Amino acid sequence: MKDLMSLLKQWSSLLLASIATACCLGMPAILAAIAAAGLGFIIKDAYLFPIFLAAIAVTLKALYHASQAHGKMLPCTLGVLGGAVSTISLWLLITGTYSIPWLIYAGLALLLLASIWDFINGRFFPCKTKRRSKREISKSIRKRRIIKIIIYTAAAIVLYGLYKYLNT
Repeated sequence: MKDLMSLLKQWSSLLLASIATACCLGMPAILAAIAAAGLGFIIKDAYLFPIFLAAIAVTLKALYHASQAHGKMLPCTLGVLGGAVSTISLWLLITGTYSIPWLIYAGLALLLLASIWDFINGRFFPCKTKRRSKREISKSIRKRRIIKIIIYTAAAIVLYGLYKYLNT
């Protein structure tokens, strides 16, 4: 059941990233559906790029945890590569520096392939567990919380900067 929830999280965030990409590329059917739902204000690159980044980040985080559980990190590496390719390509498209729309979808396809590969690995390789004391667990949790706070703060600053850059 946990594997299914992880897969659902990976794929739903990947779907959200694809929708954000389609909006940035100006696909009429997606734009019309979003406008019909009353979300026409969101069809600006200043909003869509941070949504895209957040969706890619959620996908990669879920992929990392799933890959780490059974010790096969190669799908996660492929997913990071795909996420980086699609994010950089979308950024170059939005800023008008270099326009290669198919490269965005190639990166998303790599990310989807990595998720499927990880799901298949989860079926064939059991989870690896390691016994730890309560003290180690509590220390690990505190450390993780501090790291999350730092990462979320940095992400918020970067996304706000991107928003301001794209909004000008």
